[in-house]
Amino acid sequence: KYWYGDFYPLTPATTALDHWAAWQFHRADLNAGIVLAFRRSACNYPALSVALRALEGDCTYLLEFIDESRQSSQKLMTGQQLATELELRLPKRQTSLLVRYRPAAQKTAK
Repeated sequence: KYWYGDFYPLTPATTALDHWAAWQFHRADLNAGIVLAFRRSACNYPALSVALRALEGDCTYLLEFIDESRQSSQKLMTGQQLATELELRLPKRQTSLLVRYRPAAQKTAK
């Protein structure tokens, strides 16, 4: 459902194997979205700081971090915090991370 919203590149466009690649897909009508992040095979950096866009600064968002092994963790952050700095962490090279975010008070639809 997020492919029909706004798209924001969070890293420069490159195919270099020593860089991260990350994108944000945001649906303004839902005030929610996802971040897809990839740590490439020659990337020496286990963490990447990104700033998300199009969020409501005074809204609290529930973030769900899902790694390749389907391990998940959650975190609460304000839109203002997410617009400043969100740390994405992948300890192993050649792995990916999915981050889902939505307003904390919103109920999930099945």
